[in-house]
Amino acid sequence: MGGHTLIVGSTGMLWGLTQALARRNRTVTVLCRAAPISGPSESIQDAPADDHAPNELIAAIDRAIHGRGPIDTAITWIHTAAPGAMGTIADRLDAHATDIVDLVEVLGYSPDRTRPRVRHRRAVLGWIDQPTGARWLTHDEIGTGVLRALESIDPVRIIGDVMPWSRRP
Repeated sequence: MGGHTLIVGSTGMLWGLTQALARRNRTVTVLCRAAPISGPSESIQDAPADDHAPNELIAAIDRAIHGRGPIDTAITWIHTAAPGAMGTIADRLDAHATDIVDLVEVLGYSPDRTRPRVRHRRAVLGWIDQPTGARWLTHDEIGTGVLRALESIDPVRIIGDVMPWSRRP
């Protein structure tokens, strides 16, 4: 597969996805406030930054590109407490892009605008509805669903159930 993937929010539920991409011979940069779960490796490197600080995000992305090559894929899991982070990341990817960048946003809000060289897709997280009741998705289910979103051309990939809202756990 090859290429360079930036993952924001990879130290928790997306860690399995991070490892899966590295096993696919991708260079993976994890943008995180804390060190990755098992530390850096040849394929996985961290880029410390706080998603609440735009200048830190910009500097971390620039370091990743200059040190490891162009980013062709980005996967983001950004909490709503950092609403400007998505735009900052997408703008920076667009500024450095020489070709289309695949961006999968693991979040339930709409992108604020389009960028010419960023193919923006969303992975919407739901739950699993079972006969015994509903439960939240596991980290493995989330990682697998986000990987499917990355491999798909669909602009939105729903992982699990999202309707009816009254059934959520």
